[in-house]
Amino acid sequence: MNCHKCGCENSNEATYCRMCYALFNQGSASSPHTAPRTNREQLGQFEYAGFWIRFFASLIDAFIFIGCVLLFFKLSGHSDLTKVLKSGVLNFVFSGLILVFWTFFSATPGKMLFSMKLVDAKTGRKPSFFQCVGRLLGYVISGLVLDLGFLWIAWDERKQGWHDKLAGTLVVKML
Repeated sequence: MNCHKCGCENSNEATYCRMCYALFNQGSASSPHTAPRTNREQLGQFEYAGFWIRFFASLIDAFIFIGCVLLFFKLSGHSDLTKVLKSGVLNFVFSGLILVFWTFFSATPGKMLFSMKLVDAKTGRKPSFFQCVGRLLGYVISGLVLDLGFLWIAWDERKQGWHDKLAGTLVVKML
C-alpha cells in the first residue's frame, strides 16, 4: 500500500507510513488512508495520546497500585510499612502490575479511564510481551536525565517517549 502523503510503499498490515508516519486509519476500504480491516476492527478511530493525558493517567495508576499494594501489606500483618517501602518490594510489585496490565489489556487502569491503548507502532495491534518488557526497562532510560524521556512525549510528532521509541510502541486515544 502506498502512503497518501509521501508515496512511500508500506506493507498491507501497516497502520502508519514507515517514512512520514501518516496514519492509515481513515477513509473507505479502498482508500490508502485505511488500515487493513483487522487493524481497523481492533483499533477503530484514534489519535496519538499526548503528554498531559498520559501524565494524569499515570497519577491515577500510581494511586491505585500503591494503594492496593500498601493495603495488601497492611492486611497481611506487616505493621512497619516504612520497612516495606525501603526494601524496594513496592517498586517490584508496581512494575509487575504494570507489565501484567500492558500485556493482557494493552492499558493500565488510568489509560483505560481515558480510553487510551498501548499498540505496536508498526502494526497498530497489541504489543508483544517482549515489547512490554522493553518498554518497562525503557522507563529507566526515560527517567535518567531529569525525566527528559517522558517529557519528550510533549514534543514528539507521534507523542512517543524514549521508552516507546525503544520498544516500538505508541499510546493512542480511542475516538
